[in-house]
This record gives sequence, C-alpha cells and structure tokens, in this order.
Amino acid sequence: MRSRRCFTKRSRRAVPSPAFSRARSPANSMVSDMEWNVADMMEAIADAHPDREALIVDGGPSLTWSELDTRASQLANHLIESGIESGSHIACYCANGNEYLETMLACFKARMVPINVNWRYKSDEIAYLFDDADVAACVVDPDFVSVLDEARVELPGLRLVMETGAGYEEAIAQAPKVRPFAGQRSPDDRYFLYTGGTTGYPKGVEWRQEDIIGAVWRTTGNLDMSRGPEQVLEISANPRTRYFAIPPFMHGAAHWGAFGAWLAGGVVMCMRSRSLDAPAALRLVERERPNLMLIVGDAFAAPLLTELEKADARGEPYDISSLKVLVSSGAPLSAHHKEALQERMPRIVIADTLGSSEAGVQAIASWRPEQKATRFVMNDVTTVLDEETLEPLEPGSGRQGVLAKSGYLPLGYYKDPEKSHRTFPEAGGKRWVVTGDHAIAEADGSITLLGRGSNCINTGGEKVYPEEVEAVIKAHPSVADVLVVGVPDERFGSAVTAVIEAEASIGTQEIRAFTEARLAGYKAPRHVVVVEKVPRAPSGKPDYKAALDLAVGGI
Repeated sequence: MRSRRCFTKRSRRAVPSPAFSRARSPANSMVSDMEWNVADMMEAIADAHPDREALIVDGGPSLTWSELDTRASQLANHLIESGIESGSHIACYCANGNEYLETMLACFKARMVPINVNWRYKSDEIAYLFDDADVAACVVDPDFVSVLDEARVELPGLRLVMETGAGYEEAIAQAPKVRPFAGQRSPDDRYFLYTGGTTGYPKGVEWRQEDIIGAVWRTTGNLDMSRGPEQVLEISANPRTRYFAIPPFMHGAAHWGAFGAWLAGGVVMCMRSRSLDAPAALRLVERERPNLMLIVGDAFAAPLLTELEKADARGEPYDISSLKVLVSSGAPLSAHHKEALQERMPRIVIADTLGSSEAGVQAIASWRPEQKATRFVMNDVTTVLDEETLEPLEPGSGRQGVLAKSGYLPLGYYKDPEKSHRTFPEAGGKRWVVTGDHAIAEADGSITLLGRGSNCINTGGEKVYPEEVEAVIKAHPSVADVLVVGVPDERFGSAVTAVIEAEASIGTQEIRAFTEARLAGYKAPRHVVVVEKVPRAPSGKPDYKAALDLAVGGI
C-alpha cells in the first residue's frame, strides 16, 4: 500500500447505510410525521408539467421535466441491472453538467446514496474518500479517470465505474424507462454530504431526506414542513425560480440550490467550465434570464464586476436585468462589492447565507446599503450557546460562545459515532449541531461571527479570528482579496499575517494602520505578504494551509 501524503486510512468498521431504516433523528422534535422523499416529489412535478424546462446546461443539453425524469430513471435502472443494490453509495465524480444532477436523482430513485467528490483531489485523497464512504459505483468524467485508476488499486469495494460521454449515453438509452421503487421509497432514505476537509479529514454527514429538505431545500422551494409533500404540485403550478449555480455541484451550496429550485418546479442552470468564466456566465444570464444566481463571495463577485466594467467600456453592456436575487454562500462578500453590484442592479436583493454541511442553512441576511458588515439574526433554531454548559447565552451579555442550531439535523457523521457525539450534543431537551464557530449574541438579536476555533490565532495570549480581520482588510480600496494566518513567532508564539491580493502597491504599515483604526492593535497584521492570487478552493472557500505556506515563504 502506498503511503498517504494527505490522508491516512482510519481503521473503522464499515456500517451499511440503513436506507430502509425508519429511525428518526435523535431528539429532533421538529420532524414531521408526513412522508417526504425527493424522488417521489420530483416525479409528481414531472407528471404534472412534463414539457416544462427543468435543466439548462451551457455547453450541454437542455432537458424538460419529462426528459430529466426519464434519463434519471434509466440511469437508476442501469445501476440496478449492473448489480448495485439499494443502499449502496455512488460517487458523483463529475464537474458541473447534467450528468452530476442526473446521478444524484438516479440515486434517490433507486434508494441509493450519492457521494459528492472533490474533483481537485489527488489519487491518495480519492482513495481515502472512496474507502471512507464505502463507494460501490462511480460516475466519472473522462478528465478524472486517470486519477481514479491510480486510486482504484486500493479500492476493492468499487465494483462499477461509469464514464460520462458516449458510453454513459449508450447505457442510459438501453436501460428501461420504468421508475424504480416507485411507491416504496421513504423519508428515511439517505442523503450524504462530504465536508471539504478544511479542519481535518473529509467527513460524511449523513442526513435523512426529510431532514435535508427541512433544513435546506425548503428554503428555495418555499415549502411548509407542517403541510404534506403534495404541496409541491400547488407550488410548481406557478413556478418562479430560474436558478443559476456558478459554483461546483461537488459542494453542498450549489446542488442544495438546484434541488430547492426543482422542488418548487423551477429551472436549474449551470456551466460545464471548471473555473469561473465570467463572460460565459454573463452571456448565460442574458440568454436564459435567471432570476436567482449563486456565487461564492468576493472570489466570484470581483471577476464578474470586472467583466461588466469591460463590457461597458466596449460599449456592449450585458443585460442582467432578469436577476432579482444574488446569493453568496461559503465565503464573505465584501461591502464594496455589494455596493458595486447594487449600483448596477438597484432592485436586486443581495443575500449572504450562514450554514454548513452539518447544519444546513442556519440564517440568511439581506444586505442594505447602510450596513458595513453582514448581520445574521438569531431565529427559533439558531442561537449562541455557552461552550461549556451548552446553555443559550443572553443577548447583549458580550460573552463569547459557540454558534449552534437545533431543528432539522443530520443523523451524524458516517461511521464516526465519537465525532458525531461531540458535534451533535444534547442539552436542554434539544439536539444541537455545534461545529466550532465562535460568536457573540448581540442585544439586537444579531450574531457577531468570530470565526472557527481551528483557525484561531494565539498571539501573545490573545485570540485573533482570521475572518474578523479579513473583513476589515477587505474594505481597503487596494485589496482585492485576503486571508489571515498565524506564522510562527519567537516572541508572540504566532504573528498575525495578511496574505493579500492587491490591486495597487501596498505595504505592511499601511495595512496595519488601516486595521488598527478599526480593531484592537493585537489583531492588526505584523506582516503583509502580497501574492498574485490568494489561494482558494473552486468553491471560493479559503485554503488556509496554502496561505500559511505563502506567508512563511514570503516573510
């Protein structure tokens, strides 16, 4: 066996995914007694509106509800005929396109479990993920086959590899069109979401379908969980959502939005490109007229704004008037970018979402021009708890605690009861999810986010949360992007260091003075390292490890 540079295999007994179990989420008082299943609900919409648009892929096909439903049924039947049993885990090792979402829907139809795969992983990381997830079959794009082949020598449980392209289309065409397991599915059928591994190994978060609908997909779909799932027919009779996902489906936010839009009878749009192609994205907006677009913070907003400015200078402005809602998820969207977007689209609603693989959507904050920072507000399920006692902190007390959510929650981490117990504790008669994000409950009901403890910088005994400092530095007019890390320091233990992507010449003293005017002095960077590009994942999420390497090498 090869040595693992990035991940090492943990010895843990495999536990079959209980696709037919009727167990409810422990201590989840909000679980409905009604039946909720994604495949059943989408099939009902397809029957009611077969010829309506469902999926538009830039550089790929456009599918009606009937075509999407039939193709997903055929893919499901192909998996079944290939010997893959219900409850099996199927890897979605694809970039954005119809194949990714078809594979997810096919899994739901066949009572299998789709597994999201980060296509940036190397072979060791793929081997770890597939082994941890007990992957039985994989749908893979041709560009990733060589990496999978290298990893496959360590994956005896991987029984079927289905490559997208001509073979994929042939397999679908030859498979039966009948809907598998129609009338036999359950709200207990599983949905998995593997975390990005930013705080350690990727972890499989295991959800019941009813709970993921209640925690996430009902937000876009405008579903009332106190009513029956048949309400999708009422909602889809007058669909409003035309959803454009720019981030990759391999991360939760993008495919969460897709299924949320579909459960409202809406249209989903995506591009096949593996990185943001701003001109292509804006051309799609002009052509297909989405009204809801998902981005990931400044990493996506900045190039889109740059392209809009270039088009204006050419005298060929883009028509983006169809956009009514712009949602940023996974990374902060700076106030100056929000202002620039609002100036171009005065009536657009710009919203930040707060959530995670473990919690789903915790809060949504709509931005107003008078705001200088995003203000999330506590609600009936999201609050701040004392880190030790897990008791809710009094708003306005000024005490630092941990962000927590109750309500619709996952069952836990796949095959990891110890970590599940820590992340999903019970207290005060409720089950909570506590992922380690530190926060303060303000007197006005808002939440001040301080960042995740795993990234906290201890400098001379003072704690500094990178996200707080980053939000301040991003307001500097010469800063395009920034990550803040702690580099080893003989005197202070760690020295706060800003890794900056600059739009103009900038130095340490300038950034330090700018930060000290807004934050306590110990939070101001002692070092500034200017780089060509701040390291981020394709989703826009920060790569703090790579930033630390750049910082250490640049000082």
